Amino acid sequence: MRSTNTRRTLSCMQTTSKSTTSATAVITMVLAATAGCSSGSNPSADTGAGPAAQAVFWDTLRSGHLAGMGAVHDQLVAAYGTEPNDPIACRLIGMTLNAQFAPTGQGDAGPPPGFAGGDAGVPPGLLEPLGYFKRAVDLDSTNPQHYEFYATGLYGEGEFGDNAAHDQALQMWDQVVIPKLPGNGYSDRGTVLSIAPYQSSDFALALESFFRFYETCSGAVIDRTQPDLTPFVQAQAAGRFPSDICENTPHHVHTVEGLMFVFGDDLVKAQNISAAKAVYATLATTRDFAEWPYKVQYEARVSSDLNARAQLYTTGNPVTEPHLGTTPTCLGCHQE
Repeated sequence: MRSTNTRRTLSCMQTTSKSTTSATAVITMVLAATAGCSSGSNPSADTGAGPAAQAVFWDTLRSGHLAGMGAVHDQLVAAYGTEPNDPIACRLIGMTLNAQFAPTGQGDAGPPPGFAGGDAGVPPGLLEPLGYFKRAVDLDSTNPQHYEFYATGLYGEGEFGDNAAHDQALQMWDQVVIPKLPGNGYSDRGTVLSIAPYQSSDFALALESFFRFYETCSGAVIDRTQPDLTPFVQAQAAGRFPSDICENTPHHVHTVEGLMFVFGDDLVKAQNISAAKAVYATLATTRDFAEWPYKVQYEARVSSDLNARAQLYTTGNPVTEPHLGTTPTCLGCHQE
């Protein structure tokens, strides 16, 4: 059972570049590991208010109405309190806080209001969510899904210069998430590390994580130079995925399309244009592509000058780097 289906929601904050110099990268998964949950009461959710609030969260996310997450946050806090004893509620509350930083336009993302960048440190509004993700781990340290969120937040802190947090995040993916949930771990790590500079070891690991995700799901070996994702599409059509983490589900309506779009963009960033074109072409053959609400962004991408786009990742100026995947990235997987 895919417990509460909250994986990949962190990708609402995915962007394209190093957050020490780029405003848009802050939107990704930033958050300080030392931030605690807010103080307050913890009313019982046994009355049904909790499940109702969780249902509203998913309805709002599927609708693509991220501006409505403020009201969802209030409903979740009313049901669970500001110090929830439910780890899933912690994760969802953290995500409602993060949603305000997600880019919502149909084009490439710009800086969030008030972002100072450089050495200004983590914007205060991004500190609180990680406390909720950490609380989820503290409440239930046996569930590797909780560590996915915590690792993402720690990596975000590492983007602001905390090397220990960076290393802890990578260790958490390697030692906790991937051994127990390889599909989750590879796809999440691939998406999160995509923000790293294109010649960095972290970006190389992002690409390798995507390759391993597609191999895990398809059972086929994927060539690293000219990847052919046809076996993945065939596995979906035949119902041969080893886990629903590979598949579109009610809470992840277009995870197949959204992730493949990020992977194609990553290959452009890696300066492998022919491979990117092949992945984009395969994306259009996926089962649910016709219903994907981000076809306009896809069509704009494939008809654009990809060589020129690739060069924007090499300038050393992350402010000019194009966004990876749909804008916002999370809705490429979650929106109906």
